Amino acid sequence: MKRFVLQVEGGVEPMLVGPFKSAKKRDRSARKIRNANEEDGVFWLNVTSKGRVDLGAYTNGFMEDEEGFEGSEA
Repeated sequence: MKRFVLQVEGGVEPMLVGPFKSAKKRDRSARKIRNANEEDGVFWLNVTSKGRVDLGAYTNGFMEDEEGFEGSEA
């Protein structure tokens, strides 16, 4: 599986960040992106080996917590 952060700068300009070797590294990067600019949309994006794309939002609670986000590995 390939793991990315989808950053939507200013709510209009999508940009993929990654891939990351683990969800934990991806999630740390997502927090850094959010801390740098709270106006950007920040989403997790996984691409399976069969090419299926899973996309989801990080909650505000996740961004404030230091634990990993298990829901993004479904």
